[in-house]
Amino acid sequence: MLIEDIIALVLADNTVTGLIASRFYSGPVLPRGYTLPAALLHAVTDATDYTFSGSSPLNEANVQLDVYGDTEAAVKSIQSAIRAVLENYKGTTGSTKVDATLWKSDGDMPFSADINKAGIGYRVMSRLCFYYEAV
Repeated sequence: MLIEDIIALVLADNTVTGLIASRFYSGPVLPRGYTLPAALLHAVTDATDYTFSGSSPLNEANVQLDVYGDTEAAVKSIQSAIRAVLENYKGTTGSTKVDATLWKSDGDMPFSADINKAGIGYRVMSRLCFYYEAV
């Protein structure tokens, strides 16, 4: 539930919803019939922490955030708004207690979901790490 809880947290921010409405999806690809701008969030890896006594309730998820838009300025603005919500976030959202959030890296990438489209939009990718527990 981490991904869904994080998306709900971000969509509760008026700045983010002013930029992308509710077009923040879980998963590695945009849904059919998507409208830009939009954002995706998905776990790349998710691991349980272990101690010498066995597994602990702490989990570590490495997550990828992709923001898509028609212009570079729009994409950067959306990314900044999402970053303002998530960078260094700690707290309980939905059924997830986030102990720490690390914003690890950003990268620009070209984007063309449909090769029949005349233009190429913009995409920025960010990597985050969440340390969390189910509540």
